[in-house]
Amino acid sequence: MSKYTHDYELDNGQWVEVEYEYDPGEPMIHTYPNGDPGHPGSAPSVNIYAAYAEVKDKNGLLVSVNIWPYLCLDDQADIEEKLYNQHEE
Repeated sequence: MSKYTHDYELDNGQWVEVEYEYDPGEPMIHTYPNGDPGHPGSAPSVNIYAAYAEVKDKNGLLVSVNIWPYLCLDDQADIEEKLYNQHEE
């Protein structure tokens, strides 16, 4: 697996920096050339760790906050789909 970051704009115009791992998966192998049985393979996967947004604290200073747990499921699914598509290209 490889670790990446990707900047993504939410529907409200807020930019977030997404930290994630991408695993391209493995194709199925029915039988190895020596006759040994193969394996079923695996699908690609994305594991998102954080989505950092810059917000102002109570003193008006910009701080980076992980908002991934607070994003709605639709936003999370949209981000995951875009990351998959980015790696498929």
